[in-house]
Amino acid sequence: MGAGASALADSSSEINSYLKSKERKNPNNVTSSEWLFNACWFNNVAVAKTLLDRGEPNLRWESDHPSLDGRTCIHVAAFVGNIDIVKLLVEYDPDVINFEDKDGYLPLDYAKINHHSDIVNILKTNRRKKSY
Repeated sequence: MGAGASALADSSSEINSYLKSKERKNPNNVTSSEWLFNACWFNNVAVAKTLLDRGEPNLRWESDHPSLDGRTCIHVAAFVGNIDIVKLLVEYDPDVINFEDKDGYLPLDYAKINHHSDIVNILKTNRRKKSY
């Protein structure tokens, strides 16, 4: 994760200040995409929904954190089993289901690996063929 992102888990007040700010000043130069990533990891549906409703985050944004390199919000949510976040992301942009990480894995792959059968079902039900 980028600069300041490691502190995000402990700084919900900063996120809330940012979300309430009319000027959208951003403490620690953390992007809305990084905050969305954090919300997806920690299952903070309210923050994720607010960010998505604002239309700011890039759902294709990939973490540069060494252990999460190349993974997007949907990958993380499927990996850790945050079903409400998965539902929210799929509702917001159904194409997230087809996002591949740098190793070619889909969110469905992470849900299967970690035995999150409810998420597997959601992703399978909403899966679409790629259009080229």
